[in-house]
This record gives sequence, C-alpha cells and structure tokens, in this order.
Amino acid sequence: MTKISLRSLPKQARRFVRILSKWTQSRKRHRFYSPFIKPNDLVFDIGASRGSHTEIYLKQKARVISVEPQKECVRGLFIRYHDNPDVHIVPEAVGDAEGTAEMLIYRNYNYRSSLSRENARAQDRDDRVPFSSHDEVRTVKVTTLDQLIKKFGVPSFIKIDAEGYEYKILKGLSHPVKALSFEFLPVHPEPAIKSIEYLKRFGSMSLNIAIMDRMKFMLKDWVRPEEMIKVLKSLEKRKDFIYSDVYVRFSLTNEKSP
Repeated sequence: MTKISLRSLPKQARRFVRILSKWTQSRKRHRFYSPFIKPNDLVFDIGASRGSHTEIYLKQKARVISVEPQKECVRGLFIRYHDNPDVHIVPEAVGDAEGTAEMLIYRNYNYRSSLSRENARAQDRDDRVPFSSHDEVRTVKVTTLDQLIKKFGVPSFIKIDAEGYEYKILKGLSHPVKALSFEFLPVHPEPAIKSIEYLKRFGSMSLNIAIMDRMKFMLKDWVRPEEMIKVLKSLEKRKDFIYSDVYVRFSLTNEKSP
C-alpha cells in the first residue's frame, strides 16, 4: 500500500486530518484517565511545566492544583489559566520538607529541569537525551504533598513529573490517596523503585506502566509492587523510549480502587 504524505494533500484535507487527529487523541486521553478522574474530582498536577496535563485533567472536568516552580512556566500557566476557576496555580517545588532547594534549570527544555543532581548527571551521560548540561542553578521554594492536602483537600489523583525527584516528593506524603502516577526514567531507575517501596506503607496497591504519552498501559494486568520493580529493572537497558509513568491505585478502606 502506498503511504500518503500529509503535505501532498490539499490544504482543507490537511486541516481536516489534523482536527481528526486531535479529536482522536483527546478521546484516547479521556478513556485513559476516566477510571482515575471523575467530574469535580480534585487533581494535583505536580511538575505542571506549561500545563499540558492540567489541560487534560480539565477536560475530565476536574479541579486542578497546578504546581510548578519555574518562573517561565508559571508565567505561561497564569496566562493560560488565570481566569479559570477550576485551576489554582502554586509557584513552588514539592519535596519531603518545606523550605528551599536548588533547582537545575534548562532554559530551552523546561521539562527537564530538576532538583535531582543525580538524575541530571545520568541524563547528561545518556545518548538518548540530546541536550546540553543545565544553564543555571536557581533557588526555589519547596512545599510538600501533605501541606498541599492541608490547604486544598485530598485529591483523587496525583500526577508527579519531577525528573528523578519523585521519591523525595512522595516522602512528603503521609495521607493515603486513591491513585497516583510518577515518572520512571530508565537512565535513573532508583527514584521510581524507592517510590514503590515507600508507597507500600499505604496498604494494598496495584501498579501498571505507560510508556511516554501513548495513553496505553504496557501490562495486560495490574501487578503487585514486587512484580513492578522487576518490570522496571528489566526496562533499564531499553533504548526505544526516554521516559514512562508508573500508575498506582490503592485499596482504601471501604472504597474501591479506580
């Protein structure tokens, strides 16, 4: 079968294909997050960057606490959501204790900026990451998940994307939640593995993994913590993706997991 290039199509046809693609991706995201996020649920978007996931959660009709310490990204978030009553922007980082911390800033790649120097060194050495070293070190204010819960309430879902700082963030959580996700980087797997070990304190849980933004779980069945750790270790040498996200759902007392 001959493959048709998008550029070879008439202008109106290209526009239709783009609209259809966006609609299809939107529907795919809605189906993916529906088990976790219901209308009017509270969601924490930790490491919101420029707000792509905040937008996804809003389309699920959720209320979103969008947490991001980088001033460039915060400016964009305020421009994008300043008049949206369902979004509250918190211009801070998240860690295991309140205070301040040094953040490694990549001006042209905001999503890579991190409080984890170990992660930065690991990615700088990896040939899958075509970026130079960080541009500056910036002091940022740090809060915790417990403090966010104290201020805004218990979320139904927490998304954590912090470039290797996930374990530190989860150490600041002592309150059980229904479900959450955190990033796994094959070049620096330790934070994700330690995160799973830490989350065991909240009781029974099942886990799955989604590679990059494919909106599809890699495993057919949800697994226990020990199995997921084995899966993550088996992915350390994979070269076909840069990141993925581990999803965790908890069996809370008198409540069903999403």
